[in-house]
Amino acid sequence: MYYPYRSVYRNQNEGLENKNIIKVIGEGMVTAVPNQASATIGVITEGKDLTEAQKENSDTISRIISVLSTFNVPQKNVQTVEYQVSTEYDYVDGKQIFRGYRVSNLLKVTLDAVNQLGAIINRVIEAGANNVSNVQFSVSDPNPYYLQALKRALRNAHEKAEVIVDNLKVKWSSTPVHVEELRKVNGPIEPQLTFVKGVSTEQFQPGILQFNADVLVKYLYS
Repeated sequence: MYYPYRSVYRNQNEGLENKNIIKVIGEGMVTAVPNQASATIGVITEGKDLTEAQKENSDTISRIISVLSTFNVPQKNVQTVEYQVSTEYDYVDGKQIFRGYRVSNLLKVTLDAVNQLGAIINRVIEAGANNVSNVQFSVSDPNPYYLQALKRALRNAHEKAEVIVDNLKVKWSSTPVHVEELRKVNGPIEPQLTFVKGVSTEQFQPGILQFNADVLVKYLYS
């Protein structure tokens, strides 16, 4: 998750380059337990006859959606992210030989009950899903966690500046003349897991999400 660069606070002081400046980077971090899970679930069907391949694919998708409804997954949490029909060929002795059609239909499913993920994936595989990927864990509203990390980053910057001025034996203004929020990547990078029919996926470990904030802070001293 990316948070855009933006200024949190900045005095309109001119000529800071001619001042005595203490410059520190404050770091803040908080953790959260995921309360959402998502996965891409779908069907890839191949066949010589396009109509038959599409029907087989559609029937399987219908069974998958039926499974999701038994787990009370809201319709708004099921989104088609890919529907593609392509022609497949083999190449023998430099010649292109028609092999059949490939129909791909993928759904992004978001779950508000993280502990249901394993059971749902097993059930949709039993229903005919042969592609499950992009399993991820998240929180529904990350902003409060990030803001808390930002507060910690500002406090950390102040603590660092205090250490510096104490060691230098100088006077300083504890009110910063410049505060700049730095771009930060938050949360773990989730593995792009992929499962196919016949693979058991009963256990998933959502782990802990980490939210980080960094700030560049400048203080005047004399």
